[in-house]
Amino acid sequence: MATVNGNIYTEDNEFHYGSVSYENGLITDVSVQGETREGEDMVFPGLVDVHVHGAGGYDFSDGVSSSIIGMGRYEASHGVTAMLPTTVTLLKDELLDVMEAAHLYTGFWDGVKADQADFLGIHLEGPFLSAAKKGSHNADYLMYPDLELVSLLQHGSSNLIRMITLAPELHGAMDFIKSLKAGNCGSIYGPIIISIGHSMADYSVSCEAFSNGVSHVTHIYNAMPGYQGRLPGIIGATIDNKDVYVELIADGVHHHESVDRNAFEIFGDDRLVLISDSMRACGLEDGDYDFGGNMIKVSTTTRNGFTIRKAIMADGTIAASVANLYDVLRHCINDLCVPPQRVIKCATINPAKSIGADDKVGSIKVGRQADILIASPKDYELKQVILRGNEL
Repeated sequence: MATVNGNIYTEDNEFHYGSVSYENGLITDVSVQGETREGEDMVFPGLVDVHVHGAGGYDFSDGVSSSIIGMGRYEASHGVTAMLPTTVTLLKDELLDVMEAAHLYTGFWDGVKADQADFLGIHLEGPFLSAAKKGSHNADYLMYPDLELVSLLQHGSSNLIRMITLAPELHGAMDFIKSLKAGNCGSIYGPIIISIGHSMADYSVSCEAFSNGVSHVTHIYNAMPGYQGRLPGIIGATIDNKDVYVELIADGVHHHESVDRNAFEIFGDDRLVLISDSMRACGLEDGDYDFGGNMIKVSTTTRNGFTIRKAIMADGTIAASVANLYDVLRHCINDLCVPPQRVIKCATINPAKSIGADDKVGSIKVGRQADILIASPKDYELKQVILRGNEL
């Protein structure tokens, strides 16, 4: 048995001085001894990223198991101990390659995956998206929601598809949502979770989608209409539907700092889910990279006094991010001055709850995986990653 002492982030989403013990990959004891102590390390759960395309030179949509290994190693070494690898819009045969790669990866001996973020399933972002809000997705490959295609992809992955992002205004989308909510094409984790994203849906269509079973919103503010006085759209519907989880890319690039800071107040820290939306260039030097068949230019610049790295398509469209989720967490805490307790909640237990994985990851609790991060108290610089009870 091993024990870590410090200011422990416990189930009440607050820090208390104490210790956490673990054995055989699981947390066995959490002991609270009093108020936080100045100068002691901050100890909190490993981060959970439910929207991550790639990192460290690898992309899930490469369609090979070695890319899942590569991005999993990068994520774990940077404090992301569980992930939901995310596709881009591809042709059917290419998507089938991605599904097969995921199926093969999950069959590897656990020792091969010992230094990699936990694979929590597949997030299918596309091809059921609006051409008007395609972002960096390939418009030529977009299509209406197709249950037969999902069934085929689910079979190819051995039922690993856990979440699908779609535009609910598309033809047939509501019946598609109802069918998935009823359990059709379900995954090994249960019914597929449905998220609104890359959509032109208005307020009423969005509310109808929520009432039919949509429980998640993909990167709020991005790839959707803006929030206007007489046109509240997806954003207004999301504010009104309090049970919906809301993704936010708080990387310093996708929004003004005020927007990210205010998102914590507008949506609350019970349902805000911080994500990276990172691509393969995350962790690499500036330059040109492929993302979903598009060439993306990554460059470093400054904005409002912050140094930022952005990924831009040739037409100026922002294409995913080059920040990992721990970068996002530190940006929210150090630059946006959001209280650490709120930020950590939105990067750990909230994403875990949003996909139904909170019985396994996302909290420091007896019986949960021993995914533990140790950071400096001053600026949350990452000092140590404990992954399923193993120090990396």
